[in-house]
Amino acid sequence: MQQRDALYCILRFEVARSQLC
Repeated sequence: MQQRDALYCILRFEVARSQLC
């Protein structure tokens, strides 16, 4: 898994968590 892919996954997770609030 590339570093960019991991970073994108984390960013996507943060956005999803923000929408839950």
